[in-house]
Amino acid sequence: MSVEDVRVQIRRLLEEKLGVDEATYLMDRPAGGWSDLVTWSALDARLDALEARIGSRFSEVGARFSEVGARFSEVGARFSEVGARFTKLEARMDAFDEKLVALESRLMAQIERRFRVQTAWLVVALGVFAGILKA
Repeated sequence: MSVEDVRVQIRRLLEEKLGVDEATYLMDRPAGGWSDLVTWSALDARLDALEARIGSRFSEVGARFSEVGARFSEVGARFSEVGARFTKLEARMDAFDEKLVALESRLMAQIERRFRVQTAWLVVALGVFAGILKA
C-alpha cells in the first residue's frame, strides 16, 4: 500500500469518526506541528552557514599546509647548504690527498737518493778496507 493510499484511508476513518471539517483540519496539520517545518530560506541559511564554516576550515588547513611547505623549503635550503659544504670539504680532502701523494713521492725520491749515496759510500769504504787489508 502506498503512502497516499494510507493517507486516504486515514482521512476516511477520521471523516467517519469526527466529521469532514475536523478530518480536514487534522489532515492539514504536520505531524509535529508547524514549528517543526523548515522553510527553504531557513534551510538555505543553515547551508550557507555550514558552507562558510567548511570554507573557513579549509582555509585554515590551506594556511597550515602553506606553513609546512615553507618549512620544507627552509629545510631543503639548509640541506642544499650542507650539501655545498660537503662538496667544499670533499674538494679540500681531494687537494689534501694530492698533497700527501706528492709528499710521499718526494720522500721516496729522497730516500732512494740517500740509499744510493749510502751504497756508494759503502762500496768506497769496502774498497778502502779491502785495500788496507791487502797491504
